[in-house]
Amino acid sequence: MRRTSSDAAAEPTLGGEEALELLRKLSHDLRDPMTNVLGSTELLLESELDVSQRLAAENVHRSGRELLDVVDRLLAAHQISKSAPPSSGEFRAAPRVAAVLSGRRILLAEDNLFNRTLIEHVLEPMGCQVDKVASGTDAVKAFRPGRYDLVLMDCQMPELDGLAATRQIRSIEAGKSRVPVVAVTAGTVSGARRACLEAGMDDFLAKPFSLGRLRKKVLEWLLPTIDSEPPDPEERKSEPNVLVTLGDDQVMDMSRLQELAHESGSQQIVVELSRIFLDDVARRIVALGLAAKARDQRAYLNVIHAVKGASGNFGAVRMARIAEASERQAKHGNLSEVDSAVVELGRELEVVRVILDRKVFGNA
Repeated sequence: MRRTSSDAAAEPTLGGEEALELLRKLSHDLRDPMTNVLGSTELLLESELDVSQRLAAENVHRSGRELLDVVDRLLAAHQISKSAPPSSGEFRAAPRVAAVLSGRRILLAEDNLFNRTLIEHVLEPMGCQVDKVASGTDAVKAFRPGRYDLVLMDCQMPELDGLAATRQIRSIEAGKSRVPVVAVTAGTVSGARRACLEAGMDDFLAKPFSLGRLRKKVLEWLLPTIDSEPPDPEERKSEPNVLVTLGDDQVMDMSRLQELAHESGSQQIVVELSRIFLDDVARRIVALGLAAKARDQRAYLNVIHAVKGASGNFGAVRMARIAEASERQAKHGNLSEVDSAVVELGRELEVVRVILDRKVFGNA
């Protein structure tokens, strides 16, 4: 039956608060099952699959990610922040720096969504164009001599790691103008820097890094003769409300989030990154549990390394310490404690979620 204008007028509509509450409920109802699906497919993609199986798993993973992204964008559009800082305007590089950097292209290869988003939000206000890929294989496909001015390469990625991808990029260049490649990695093992250089990389940026250190590293390679950046703000740890502790134990360092909010003049970027972090780590913990149950050392190390890196960059310092300790044990072949580590990381994620609810999302 055809709807009339009077029928439409009589149909109840949701007000702003009701719509936001419905979105929050849908987000909660969707997030738990989709996190399990994403975590399972992520681990599946780490295994040996034939072409049709891999295509199916990639389609499921991509669709799940897109669904959660839609929910997050809807929530962001209706977010009523109770703790937004006073506007201070977006970060601006010194005028002559921004003028020279305008149009400079950076290829960012990073499999962690939170890290990709963080780096993009730091570099784009500087005038750089950032092309993002999620694997070493895609980095090699995207790279073309003369197209990029700098490559930021995560070392540990699925399918093709950053070291192998850099070797292939150097082969593609084949004596042409050399594009600098900077390793971005959570690796702290002795010899990691040497391995990066031997693979053809030019420099090394260890996670977790401050936003100022990231900018300076990029400027060192794109504008080596210009020193116009503001002082590195990584020593903000003495400011009030930056550290979150429980008893004598430091749980979170909010300095990066506060720095981003201060630079953008809005809390929204912090809300966006916090949601990405929670979703990303939640699905990785699901994948970690499956790897632990199977006692699959390779898969476990891949996932725990990603958890360590994302947690460190986000400022979830206790979670990063838990992940680092478990990674160290697993690297030495000790898988006896992996189940308890997964449980501990799950509990810690809930602690971080409560802190973010109070300090970022404004849910008292």
